[in-house]
Amino acid sequence: MNRMPWFSLALAALAVLAHAFPSLASTWEFQREALTRDVELWRLMTAHLTHFDFDHLCWDVAALLVLGSLAERDGRRATALTLLSAALVIGFGVWLFQTNFDTYRGLSGLDSALYGLVCARLVADGARARHGFSISIGALALLGFALKCVVELTLGETVFADGANAGYAPVPLAHALGLGIGMCAALIEHKRTLCVGSAPAFYSAVPARGG
Repeated sequence: MNRMPWFSLALAALAVLAHAFPSLASTWEFQREALTRDVELWRLMTAHLTHFDFDHLCWDVAALLVLGSLAERDGRRATALTLLSAALVIGFGVWLFQTNFDTYRGLSGLDSALYGLVCARLVADGARARHGFSISIGALALLGFALKCVVELTLGETVFADGANAGYAPVPLAHALGLGIGMCAALIEHKRTLCVGSAPAFYSAVPARGG
């Protein structure tokens, strides 16, 4: 049971719930006017749980469950902190720098954070084990994602979900911010592991409780 990706499953369930009840999705979505005029700041976080159509929902939730399972297997707390940080940063990023969007929905930014976390962990683990193949695979996966963002920015179309027919445009900034948050989380995790691993041996003799 401890292997179950509970955090990712909970987010997926909330996304399905929001899609099933349009009034809830309307309350949760990113609305620039509501944020600016009414200061409804919760929308920066909840917007990621809303979607424009069923195709959009399916792609985002499928990616969340796959990547979330991989990420939570190696650290549920780190995964949760990564997703919460990415949700806030992406929300503010869209609000401040993507002023052409009055409305924003979708888990793709958080999926990007999970992707960055999983791939950067692969690179970090490969570096720690001196395993060149793992480093190469992780680095190529990150490079491929960056190219995806470039393609979306150039063509103005999503690579997977059919956003054109649904009336929404890709937000490469959200994907790039998510990727960056995930990579930073993996880097911090890697540095912490190195610090713990390099601690002097006498620390193991120190009592676990202090007073």
